[in-house]
Amino acid sequence: MNGTAEGHVASALRSPFRALRDLAMNLGGIRRDVVTLAHLGLESDAPGRVLELGAGDGERLRRMRNRGWQVEGQDVDADADVFRLRAEGVPVHLGPLESLELAPASYDAIVMSHVIEHLPDPIATLTACASLLRPGGKLVAVTPNTRSFGARWYGQAWMALEPPRHLHLFNVDNLADLARRAGFAHIHVRATGANGAGVALGSRSIRDTGRFRMGDLSRNAVESALIVLVQAVEGLIPRLGEECILVAKTSGA
Repeated sequence: MNGTAEGHVASALRSPFRALRDLAMNLGGIRRDVVTLAHLGLESDAPGRVLELGAGDGERLRRMRNRGWQVEGQDVDADADVFRLRAEGVPVHLGPLESLELAPASYDAIVMSHVIEHLPDPIATLTACASLLRPGGKLVAVTPNTRSFGARWYGQAWMALEPPRHLHLFNVDNLADLARRAGFAHIHVRATGANGAGVALGSRSIRDTGRFRMGDLSRNAVESALIVLVQAVEGLIPRLGEECILVAKTSGA
């Protein structure tokens, strides 16, 4: 098949794939989880003082600030874009959380997205989080789920393994146990398939090429259709979701 014909086939396939994706997004609470991930579990909380660990590019902090939160960031990479927020008056702390001299019981929420798997000592960091939160304060952490559909299907090519950057891997059970050991009292962990299609596409690329590349959704029609439906499956069977969302609170009001 020549390039022009392949282009027509790919174009014809995109519409049904988009329709499948839209269907998947409406199943299993996935649209809700997209919002939750965008706001790191604070979308329904009254604004207060929030610290984001591993704040990266600072976009989530900007989003929370626009909703009225008093925001602060932290990162161990001095070149991270989040440090540009200092010019806007946002406190951004450099270094591991445990090494920072932050006031105890001074935050209403601490959040992190795809950070905990990078930490040398996640229990120490979560224990520090518990001490920094006010009574009834909220910790939200998002991390890959080792019991996901993608982990089972792609095995060593699963995108979220990411060696050697990921030092620890989690699932619903051991993440809840970690929060308990760190001193949190009210703990809820669930898995979500909100990013299931993207993880599957990246994993397929690693499997086929040995490198991460999202590639063209229509490159393999049958498998691409299955990839889009991963979100629906993971939404209907929550423990199969690609990411775990931990919500834990400290004791108190």
